Amino acid sequence: MESSTYKILFFLENEQFILAEVKRTDLPDLPKDQKFHWVIFDKVSCFTEKLSFVSMNSSENFQERTFKQGKLKFNEFQGVFEREEESFVLQNHTGRLLPEAMFRLICCYLDSLY
Repeated sequence: MESSTYKILFFLENEQFILAEVKRTDLPDLPKDQKFHWVIFDKVSCFTEKLSFVSMNSSENFQERTFKQGKLKFNEFQGVFEREEESFVLQNHTGRLLPEAMFRLICCYLDSLY
C-alpha cells in the first residue's frame, strides 16, 4: 500500500494489532529516523503509537527489531511482538494490502507528528 507520502514496507497482523514499518517517500533527504517509522495500530481502540527504534538484526531466516516499547522477531510467515511481559503472535502479511481505512489512520497519525 502506498500514498504519495507513505509506503508500507512490512505489515504484520493479528486480530487485535497491526504492526507496520512505514517509509516516508516525499522527502528523500530526511534522516533515517524521520524517514522510516514502525507503528503499532490497535484495531479495537484505533490507537496508533510510533515505536521508538533501537536496533535491528537480520539473518537468512528471520528479522529482528528492538524498540524501547518491546521487541519484534519475524520471518516471512509470522512474527512475535513482546512487550511488558506479554507476547503477541502476528501473521506476516507483507506484500498484501493494508485495509484502506487503517492505512489512512496510520498516515494521518504520522502526519500529526510533523
